[in-house]
Amino acid sequence: MIPSLLFDHPALQQLTISHNNFTFLQAPSNMGMTSGLVAVDFSYNELHGLLPAFMAWMPKLSALSLEHNKFTGMIPPQYAMKTVVPRTGTAPFQRLLLGGNYLFGPIPGQLMGLKP
Repeated sequence: MIPSLLFDHPALQQLTISHNNFTFLQAPSNMGMTSGLVAVDFSYNELHGLLPAFMAWMPKLSALSLEHNKFTGMIPPQYAMKTVVPRTGTAPFQRLLLGGNYLFGPIPGQLMGLKP
Protein backbone atom coordinates (compact mmCIF):
# COMPACT_ATOMS: atom_id res chain seq x y z
CA MET A 1 0.00 0.00 0.00
CA ILE A 2 1.16 3.53 -0.78
CA PRO A 3 0.25 5.47 2.40
CA SER A 4 -1.52 8.82 2.28
CA LEU A 5 1.05 10.47 4.56
CA LEU A 6 3.45 10.71 1.59
CA PHE A 7 1.15 13.30 0.01
CA ASP A 8 1.38 15.59 3.04
CA HIS A 9 5.12 15.59 3.69
CA PRO A 10 6.04 19.31 3.71
CA ALA A 11 9.44 18.97 1.99
CA LEU A 12 8.60 16.32 -0.60
CA GLN A 13 8.35 17.62 -4.17
CA GLN A 14 9.03 14.52 -6.28
CA LEU A 15 7.89 10.99 -5.52
CA THR A 16 8.89 8.01 -7.63
CA ILE A 17 7.70 4.59 -6.51
CA SER A 18 7.73 2.83 -9.85
CA HIS A 19 8.54 -0.83 -10.61
CA ASN A 20 7.23 -2.27 -7.35
CA ASN A 21 4.26 -4.43 -6.51
CA PHE A 22 2.06 -1.88 -4.78
CA THR A 23 -1.61 -2.74 -5.15
CA PHE A 24 -3.38 0.05 -3.31
CA LEU A 25 -3.11 3.83 -3.12
CA GLN A 26 -4.50 5.43 0.03
CA ALA A 27 -6.17 8.81 -0.59
CA PRO A 28 -5.26 11.59 1.85
CA SER A 29 -8.05 12.88 4.08
CA ASN A 30 -7.63 16.42 2.71
CA MET A 31 -7.71 15.14 -0.89
CA GLY A 32 -4.13 16.33 -1.44
CA MET A 33 -5.05 20.01 -1.34
CA THR A 34 -2.05 20.83 0.90
CA SER A 35 0.43 18.64 -0.96
CA GLY A 36 3.67 20.18 -2.20
CA LEU A 37 4.31 17.39 -4.71
CA VAL A 38 5.22 18.57 -8.20
CA ALA A 39 5.91 15.18 -9.83
CA VAL A 40 4.55 11.70 -9.01
CA ASP A 41 5.49 8.45 -10.73
CA PHE A 42 3.60 5.32 -9.66
CA SER A 43 4.12 3.51 -12.97
CA TYR A 44 4.72 -0.24 -13.31
CA ASN A 45 2.97 -1.33 -10.13
CA GLU A 46 -0.16 -3.40 -9.56
CA LEU A 47 -2.42 -0.49 -8.56
CA HIS A 48 -6.07 -1.16 -9.35
CA GLY A 49 -9.50 0.41 -9.11
CA LEU A 50 -10.48 3.76 -10.56
CA LEU A 51 -7.88 6.40 -11.34
CA PRO A 52 -7.30 8.49 -8.19
CA ALA A 53 -9.31 11.65 -8.86
CA PHE A 54 -7.88 13.40 -5.80
CA MET A 55 -4.58 13.90 -7.63
CA ALA A 56 -6.25 16.59 -9.75
CA TRP A 57 -6.78 18.62 -6.55
CA MET A 58 -3.07 18.67 -5.69
CA PRO A 59 -2.17 22.33 -6.33
CA LYS A 60 1.47 21.96 -7.45
CA LEU A 61 1.28 18.60 -9.20
CA SER A 62 2.16 19.05 -12.86
CA ALA A 63 3.62 15.64 -13.80
CA LEU A 64 1.71 12.43 -13.11
CA SER A 65 2.61 8.95 -14.36
CA LEU A 66 0.24 6.10 -13.58
CA GLU A 67 1.29 3.99 -16.57
CA HIS A 68 1.23 0.18 -16.61
CA ASN A 69 -0.94 -0.54 -13.61
CA LYS A 70 -4.36 -2.17 -13.46
CA PHE A 71 -6.58 0.90 -13.24
CA THR A 72 -10.02 0.60 -14.80
CA GLY A 73 -12.82 2.98 -15.69
CA MET A 74 -12.78 6.34 -17.37
CA ILE A 75 -10.35 9.24 -17.16
CA PRO A 76 -11.71 11.48 -14.38
CA PRO A 77 -13.05 14.82 -15.67
CA GLN A 78 -10.95 16.47 -12.96
CA TYR A 79 -7.81 15.43 -14.87
CA ALA A 80 -9.09 17.18 -17.99
CA MET A 81 -10.03 20.33 -16.09
CA LYS A 82 -6.62 20.51 -14.36
CA THR A 83 -4.92 20.12 -17.74
CA VAL A 84 -6.96 22.62 -19.72
CA VAL A 85 -8.53 25.05 -17.21
CA PRO A 86 -6.74 24.77 -13.85
CA ARG A 87 -8.13 26.54 -10.80
CA THR A 88 -6.46 29.82 -9.86
CA GLY A 89 -3.19 29.15 -8.05
CA THR A 90 -3.05 25.57 -9.31
CA ALA A 91 -0.46 24.17 -11.71
CA PRO A 92 -1.91 22.43 -14.80
CA PHE A 93 -0.84 18.92 -15.75
CA GLN A 94 2.10 19.37 -18.10
CA ARG A 95 2.66 15.61 -18.30
CA LEU A 96 -0.09 13.04 -17.76
CA LEU A 97 0.81 9.42 -18.55
CA LEU A 98 -1.98 6.85 -18.23
CA GLY A 99 -1.13 4.20 -20.84
CA GLY A 100 -0.99 0.48 -20.16
CA ASN A 101 -4.08 0.38 -17.92
CA TYR A 102 -7.58 -0.99 -18.55
CA LEU A 103 -9.30 2.33 -19.12
CA PHE A 104 -12.46 2.60 -21.21
CA GLY A 105 -14.97 5.18 -22.32
CA PRO A 106 -14.52 8.44 -24.17
CA ILE A 107 -11.54 10.70 -23.63
CA PRO A 108 -12.80 13.87 -21.93
CA GLY A 109 -13.60 16.50 -24.55
CA GLN A 110 -11.27 19.08 -23.02
CA LEU A 111 -8.32 16.76 -23.62
CA MET A 112 -9.31 16.12 -27.23
CA GLY A 113 -8.74 19.78 -28.11
CA LEU A 114 -5.11 19.84 -26.93
CA LYS A 115 -2.31 20.06 -29.45
CA PRO A 116 0.39 17.37 -29.31
